[in-house]
Amino acid sequence: MTAEVNEGRRPWGNFDDLHLAALAALLSERGLDLAPREQRGIVSAWHRLAPWPDVREGLQALRRELIIGALSNGHLALLVDLTRHGDLRFDCLISADLVRAYKPAADVYRVAPALLGLEPADIMLVAAHPLDLVAARRSGLRTAFVDGPLEYGANSPPRRSRR
Repeated sequence: MTAEVNEGRRPWGNFDDLHLAALAALLSERGLDLAPREQRGIVSAWHRLAPWPDVREGLQALRRELIIGALSNGHLALLVDLTRHGDLRFDCLISADLVRAYKPAADVYRVAPALLGLEPADIMLVAAHPLDLVAARRSGLRTAFVDGPLEYGANSPPRRSRR
């Protein structure tokens, strides 16, 4: 759905809007009915996801020397809820909402340097999603791949950063 937004085939909607639309499509596909309030309850679970166990400690270590920010497709309310729920500390939260586009659109990667008064090469995107890293590099950011081996389940194949 994010690609549909980026291509102009779907109007802008924040992540909650897109998750609601995806859930509605899934329910319809399966012939299931769920009240709108229950659907919103399911989507709200995205606001309470727990961070990976090593994230809090890793962010704290990095913040001693570096500016740490989140650059996310999630909207600002979602990012605030996630960081508060996970007791995470960032110096800034930057949402794709600011440019009304979703990763991997180049505008999403350009917003961080612009807001921070930095050159793209002064920023490193650290991510577990190879396609995110490819798009960040195309926009001039440095990148680092962190494998999340259980992100797609215990039996998922290993992923590597793509060039």
